[in-house]
Amino acid sequence: VAQKFKTGVIVEELASASTQAVGVKVDGDSEARVKIDAGGKITWGSGSATGDATLYRSAANVIKTDDTIEAALGIITLASDGAPSTALANGALAVDTTNDTFYFRSSGAWQEVSGGGASL
Repeated sequence: VAQKFKTGVIVEELASASTQAVGVKVDGDSEARVKIDAGGKITWGSGSATGDATLYRSAANVIKTDDTIEAALGIITLASDGAPSTALANGALAVDTTNDTFYFRSSGAWQEVSGGGASL
């Protein structure tokens, strides 16, 4: 049954950050398809087994998954005009749209990816 709320729903005074605050099941499900715990962790599953994909805050300004994220249209972590200067985590990727150059972050520094430079 769908409900319309004119005020927000607030769940307070749960036992711990890992306590389930919200869960969604479809008729016949033995487990929630989506769960949000008091700490903000979102867990998704099939509804017939314990959730297996998660997204959560792991540190200040950091959203993390222990699983795989697929982005059908791709992921850009940084686009810059000129060489990147933002200090991101090692493994980050950047595209310099002014000079058509690709960079990756390793050992705390941006490294230019070199190659033939041929257009595809």
